[in-house]
Amino acid sequence: MKRSSSLFFILIAAFGFLVSSLTLYFMLDLEDTKRQSLLREISLELKDAIILELDKSETILKGIRGFFHSSDLVTRQEFQLFCENFIDNDFPLLLIEWQPKVQHSQVQEYEQRAQREGVENFKFFELDKEGREVPAKKRDFHFPVYYSYSPGDFPRALGLDLAFSPLRMESKYQSMKLGKAISSGSFEVILKDTELRELGFAITFPIFNDATISSSQSLEHLKGFLAIVLYLKEFFEPIEQIKALGDFAFEVRDAGDNNKVLYRSLNYEEAPKDYMVKTSVDAGERTWNVALIPTKEFLSEQSTIFPFVIWSLMILLSFGMAYYLYLKAANQEKINSYQKQLQQKQKLESMGVLASGIAHEFNNILHCIRLAGDTLDDKNSPEMEKEARETILDYCKRGRNLVREILSFSRQDSGSKEEFCPVEEVKKTVDLMRSTLGKDIAIHLHIEEKLPLLHMNRNHLSQILINLCNNSAHAMDNKGTIEVSLMSQSKDNHQEFCLLEVKDKGHGIATDIQDKIFDPFFTTKPVNEGTGLGLSVIYGIVKSYKGNIEFESVEGKGSIFKVILPYPSSVAASDDE
Repeated sequence: MKRSSSLFFILIAAFGFLVSSLTLYFMLDLEDTKRQSLLREISLELKDAIILELDKSETILKGIRGFFHSSDLVTRQEFQLFCENFIDNDFPLLLIEWQPKVQHSQVQEYEQRAQREGVENFKFFELDKEGREVPAKKRDFHFPVYYSYSPGDFPRALGLDLAFSPLRMESKYQSMKLGKAISSGSFEVILKDTELRELGFAITFPIFNDATISSSQSLEHLKGFLAIVLYLKEFFEPIEQIKALGDFAFEVRDAGDNNKVLYRSLNYEEAPKDYMVKTSVDAGERTWNVALIPTKEFLSEQSTIFPFVIWSLMILLSFGMAYYLYLKAANQEKINSYQKQLQQKQKLESMGVLASGIAHEFNNILHCIRLAGDTLDDKNSPEMEKEARETILDYCKRGRNLVREILSFSRQDSGSKEEFCPVEEVKKTVDLMRSTLGKDIAIHLHIEEKLPLLHMNRNHLSQILINLCNNSAHAMDNKGTIEVSLMSQSKDNHQEFCLLEVKDKGHGIATDIQDKIFDPFFTTKPVNEGTGLGLSVIYGIVKSYKGNIEFESVEGKGSIFKVILPYPSSVAASDDE
């Protein structure tokens, strides 16, 4: 196997590996795209769930606002009763506060009313820097926690004047100006029934004196604020229980508070962060950044070995194909080598037959010359001497012609191809065969004189004819007539070819062996009388010129062998096709 051929098969295998790897890359990329698409869908569901919970809080505040608009004065008991009936027990509420706008001149009036409603020692107060309660300072407007509702026994800061904290009032004034619910940042609140503190947040909603007013730039029309306070943990836990989020972890951060972490699901720390999908939620004029992360279990379920199976199969197929082509080329190389060896052996066999025939012919010539020479003595008449001399000269000329035919045949190049007229070559070969096959074999030649040129090795045409004539002579036990024909014929598609026929009336070929006669080393001749290479070599030669060999044989009646050789124009046309 040549090095260039081996390199070709290596390139085939490398190309197959490259195509397989690209296929694997695109399949994995497609799988990743589907995974990312699913993550985006789940992140939208998570976003919608958060917005839905926020909307529930806003709905509660709007309902209480409608209650306040329905009455000029809402008592503490009415506020408590309405909240108990209006708010669902499953809602994660910490508390709801009513924070009225109170002018400083009204402080005493509000304190006394609260005391009459059962709130003992109710006073307006604020917190100092150490967090201690101190009397509320004088200011134009106070915003005390006046009413407070909580489903549990949560400590309530009744009387706390929120106006003391500009930071708290900032979100309230914003809700007043926009006329909508505003979320605060996170802050620590006391856990129910404990002294522990947990992160929570508040949603503030404005109430105006006139129900037709939806927003205001000043405090003139403001009646007060409703505030709902929620634990962040209790707010997000119901969201975490959504079935679609079962295989996902998520984290929520407050973009307006230095991206502070508001909540992390229980499985967040264990989830790989390679496939994080981020989105944002508008939470009452604050932006919450939400990150969704698939769990290891989800990635394990979504990842399949199918791309790697396809990749492995393509690798095996490409390497298998390269190996198959390599073996096929190697086998073809061996077959070509064997065919050359067979042709060489057959040539030697043919040369042996020729040599035997030539020796027999020369022996006859020399015998005749010797007999004629024996008559050249003094006892013979001049006429007999003249006849003997003429006989000697005649047989010398016959020997000279035989030598010329042998030299002409032997000088042909076994490897060269040329364009030549098959008529002259067939005539020359037939003349030679007549000399070698003996006087008991007659060869009748039927030739179409004007034939197109063939492009092949001259010796191959002679070799084909010699082998077929030898086989015919053997089939007739070296007695009989061989019909040799050379002509042009056309196929159905009007394509012309050269037809060489050799016909005999020998014993024919048995039906049960007709499919084996072109097999190498198959012969019906006795041992040491034939190699079984003649027809197989002829078959190889004919096929090498894109020709064909056919035969018809009837046992006991003879055989016809037809050798079909294409003209150069026909070969070029078939190559183009």
